[in-house]
Amino acid sequence: MTEHDDLVSAAKEGSEEARGELIDAFTTRISHVADVFDRPAPAEREELVGAGVEGLLRAIDRYDPNLGTPFWAYASWWVCHAMQQLQCPIHPLRRVPEVLDEDQHESIQHE
Repeated sequence: MTEHDDLVSAAKEGSEEARGELIDAFTTRISHVADVFDRPAPAEREELVGAGVEGLLRAIDRYDPNLGTPFWAYASWWVCHAMQQLQCPIHPLRRVPEVLDEDQHESIQHE
């Protein structure tokens, strides 16, 4: 068990106080992660920190202390992932039809 496991357990059970304590405990680390991102970029530092907090909250909900991973080692991935998604949002791909009728297929080949 790591030092934050009790707080994580309480937060998973719905304790807003525990969530707040975890956010306070990890805000400095989240800020350091935000500093790693190159700027100028699409997102400002404050936006990155906000995304990092969202990642931390996602990690709280999914963390399993029984696996033996320290909480920050697990949460840091979610923090970085949230910041990366903010920086480079993935746009949905356009679906290309698998079957084109003959006229469309020929016109594409001749272009």
